[in-house]
Amino acid sequence: MRFSEFSMPGFSADVIEEIRDYRHSLETLHLDLRDVIESSPPYRPDCTFHDFEKPEHVFLNTRLVFNTLRDLEGIDGPTVEGRHAITRLLPPSIASLHLVWDDLEIDRFEQGLLGLVDATTDHFHHLKLVGLDYAERLDETVHQAMLGAGIEFTYERWPVSFEGGPGAEEPDDEWMGYGIQ
Repeated sequence: MRFSEFSMPGFSADVIEEIRDYRHSLETLHLDLRDVIESSPPYRPDCTFHDFEKPEHVFLNTRLVFNTLRDLEGIDGPTVEGRHAITRLLPPSIASLHLVWDDLEIDRFEQGLLGLVDATTDHFHHLKLVGLDYAERLDETVHQAMLGAGIEFTYERWPVSFEGGPGAEEPDDEWMGYGIQ
């Protein structure tokens, strides 16, 4: 299922609402929203996959995970600690998580991964793999925590899913300024 017709080049938390009808059957979730401009509202209280019953394999970009945490009043700062940013979004059925880093403070991201490790025992019993598309190496603390929790941690490369493709509109100069090419 592709959501490019309503989510590109703008994104809001409504994307999650659009797939909510499939929460009882969806087994793989791949939301690649790199090079996508957020449109309001960036946050909704139900902007989570906690009630999705079957997703085992999840792909998300870090901007989606961390930027959906802004509060309802629109204040720029996060309202959820970085340590809980990843866990507040994921379904309990998850077995593999694939993340692509797209311009987030790396310290905040590492805290989110450590929070995920802490939550594995109580909430994510099936999580066995975390893959990360990031050009550099994370702090060794993250690697050791993942290993200690029995989670394989690997570095991966994922091409951008939405790059216009045949028949897509050419981005104008305004979009070029945001990195969409």
